[in-house]
Amino acid sequence: MRILLVHNTLNDSVSISGVLREYVNMARVWVAEGHTVDFLTGRVAQAQLRDLAPECGRLSSDDFFDATAQLHQTWRHFPAYAWRCLSALRQPQTGYDVVYATCPFVVETFCARVIARRLGVPWGVKIQHVLGAQTQRLGFINRLLLWGEKKSAQWASAEAAFVYCLSPVVARDYLALEKRLGLTPRDTLTVGSSIDLDQFKPLPDSQKKHDVVFLGRLHELKGVFDLPEVWAQVKAARPSATLKVIGEGPHRTAVMEQFASRKLMAGVEFTGAIGEANKNRLLAEARLGL
Repeated sequence: MRILLVHNTLNDSVSISGVLREYVNMARVWVAEGHTVDFLTGRVAQAQLRDLAPECGRLSSDDFFDATAQLHQTWRHFPAYAWRCLSALRQPQTGYDVVYATCPFVVETFCARVIARRLGVPWGVKIQHVLGAQTQRLGFINRLLLWGEKKSAQWASAEAAFVYCLSPVVARDYLALEKRLGLTPRDTLTVGSSIDLDQFKPLPDSQKKHDVVFLGRLHELKGVFDLPEVWAQVKAARPSATLKVIGEGPHRTAVMEQFASRKLMAGVEFTGAIGEANKNRLLAEARLGL
């Protein structure tokens, strides 16, 4: 089978999100089973893909945009998203049996559906989270994202061959979204995230060096602005606790500023983007990994 994974949201050459990691793991398994897997992304994101999944093909939906130096300026991403949606109207022209939108954002679902329609093949989407289920969604950018989530749900309801949900909770929230929109509920399938356990080497407790290691893309969609409050509670109960925050993203600076303003930086380190070997070593050395 020839599979096209549409992952157009990534806008820099350093971030490795949980979603990207999930699909890299899946793609490598699919290739090992004899399938052909290509990623459709902005060219800037192909640096990570070359390292993580060299056995997969790479198609560019955008040769120009690079937000690596402006990760915190989310508004800059939307012109690139518009260009990537336009590029899906003309390429690819042939070559796939199924098109898979990795996230329920318009820049994935719109592209997946128009490509699949042109090629005459099925498409589907995985729901990683439901923004409408989160209560603190204010401002223009959030309203735009919520609009896009509704459009994606409408397209999936009418056209998608499959709809996967990350967890039972996400499936519940997605069902509530469908009902709010007056859509006929889909029969979704719950599919969790993939983890390559071979990357991690367990260490005995005597070799654990860090109390907590937090790993993830530092974006408000991931709940990172809850981290200072949670860590304040941990420090109140255990003043000597240590924390390493691994990952890059548009809101790393803002989260660090919140830690600093609450005088929580003692025993806390933000590593930014680091190599796989170093990342896995730090996770192995953690008493608790998040």
